[in-house]
Amino acid sequence: MKRVYESPRAYAEMFTPNEYVASCVDGPTLYKFKCDAGGGKYGGLYNTNWDRISNDWDSYHACGETHEANTEDEFVKGYFDPDRRHNNGNELEVYIWIERDSRGRVTNRHATTNLDIQHWEKNQS
Repeated sequence: MKRVYESPRAYAEMFTPNEYVASCVDGPTLYKFKCDAGGGKYGGLYNTNWDRISNDWDSYHACGETHEANTEDEFVKGYFDPDRRHNNGNELEVYIWIERDSRGRVTNRHATTNLDIQHWEKNQS
């Protein structure tokens, strides 16, 4: 038995992105860094002009945790100074992340000795 001839047909479907495709660009970009300045010793955090970043009553010490912080958050280049005397040779250059809550209040400060911020690991949330 012979087949009936049909002219060739092409079908095209329109691609419509769904929520799974769109969600990969919805969240902020996050820096990933380790809070390691001072290795757990207590001290003060200061910006490059030696203005104090840490509280008077609550000194900074490294928590040793790896944090994810929004790349839009406040990062300050400065120093960790264990004895708070400035310029006696034991200061460490650091980047300080000023962690804030949803209302903008400072909740914590974390500092890393990794000064190459351009090459910090980034994650898309």
